[in-house]
Order: sequence, then C-alpha cells, then structure tokens
Amino acid sequence: MDLYRFPFDSHTCNITLQSTAYSVYEISIDEITNADGITGRSKELFQAQGEWELIKINVTKAIINVIYEDLNLDQLIYQITIKRRPLLYFINFMLPVFIFLVLDVMSFFIHGRGTDKLSFKMTLLLSISVFLLILNDTLPSTADQIPLIGVYCSAIFILIGISILETILVNLLKAKGKRSVETTAAVTGPNGKSRHNI
Repeated sequence: MDLYRFPFDSHTCNITLQSTAYSVYEISIDEITNADGITGRSKELFQAQGEWELIKINVTKAIINVIYEDLNLDQLIYQITIKRRPLLYFINFMLPVFIFLVLDVMSFFIHGRGTDKLSFKMTLLLSISVFLLILNDTLPSTADQIPLIGVYCSAIFILIGISILETILVNLLKAKGKRSVETTAAVTGPNGKSRHNI
C-alpha cells in the first residue's frame, strides 16, 4: 500500500480470473453485468462501518496468448478501488496538533515569568511527542516515503522546538538586562541631587 497521502489515500486492487489449462474455445469467462451494475450492487452489499469506502469496480476482459503452449486463455479482471475515510484521523491527529501550534503561538501573550511560558511550551512539545509515538504505532512501516501526516506532525514539533529555544533566548536576554539595571542604581542625596553608584 502506498501510504504517502495517508489518511487521504485511495488504493486499487486487481482480482484476475482465468483458466490455466483450458483455452478460450473450451472455457469462456464473462461478466454477469457491466461495471456500473457491479459497482452499484457491491455498494449495497458492502456495509463496512470501518475506515474504508468502496468507490468503484471496473471490469476488463482480455484474451491472453500463452506462447509456449500455443493457447489463447480467457481472462477477466476486476479492478476494485477503495478510499480511506479520513475524518477519524483528522479529528484524532491533525486537528489536535494544529491546536497545539496555535496554543504555542498564543503563549507569547502570556503575562508572567519566563519560566511559566517555558513550562507551558515544554508541555506542548511533550504532547506532540506522544502524538508522534501513537502515529508511529498506527502507521504500517514503509521503506519508500514518509507519509505526509508524519511530515506535518514533525514540522509542527520542530516549530514548537524552535519556539522553546526562542523563549529561552528571550529569558536569557531579560535576565542579563535586569542584572545590568540592578548594578546601576540612582540614589538621591539629602540636597536633592542624584548620585549614581556602579
């Protein structure tokens, strides 16, 4: 299965019927009805409440020539196209991860100490880590390409990580600025003139 577009993927499965020993003159394989009739009847019988939806069934008839036996074989190919229902994965994975990203952006408007923001952002990062672990268990392992949903979650994970580094840098600059202000203080003397102590 090609899972690159998971959970918005669709797949095609071929079922081929043919005789291996009898020629087209001895056995003829024909479809009962056309592709539209088969698709309509199959959709009535296909009552799965799971994650797959039947899209269509195509029927192709061909005659295959077996050269080494000099036989013409009748062949009937049913091409079944199914599509995954993405709503469950959208609600369980994509939407919460996007909400975490929005919360991370909104955390810049939190008033308070920098440690509060940092702990909040670390909680978001750990939440996305849990989502990535669940997603890793849900997806079958593929060697060719990483699915787009994995790229999406990883990109948001990296953005929140960069946001944490930015928060740490801002807190460091604030702490250095506060230290320099504390070392330079204005003191007012008894005659009303100000003296600066460094």
